[in-house]
Amino acid sequence: MSRRSVSADEPGWTWEYGWDPARGTFYARLLAGEGAARRELAHFGSRVGEIRTSDSLMYLMGVRLPADRIAVLEHDRLTDSEEVEAVASAWQGARQGSRGRPDERTARTGARRLAVATERAR
Repeated sequence: MSRRSVSADEPGWTWEYGWDPARGTFYARLLAGEGAARRELAHFGSRVGEIRTSDSLMYLMGVRLPADRIAVLEHDRLTDSEEVEAVASAWQGARQGSRGRPDERTARTGARRLAVATERAR
């Protein structure tokens, strides 16, 4: 299973995401905290074939990944890669609109999904 990570909107929160060839799906986990105190707030892609496109994955995460990260995800999917990369991205999760500015609509929907995930974790 491939594994990548990117910072979420909230400080100390991280999205771990990738391709799971055994289930034939992309997956994403929202994690909060560090070390032994780390806990999972949300999980997508646990069922066979649940998330089939990187666009669907980004929608569920509320994050627009840079083109190079999308290309790596697609490569993982096409090759059923088992590669693991646990290094956090230098990219800090800023979503960009079509003209390089933050996309406010995407930011609002992502914040709503994070709020729902937080409520469920309580």
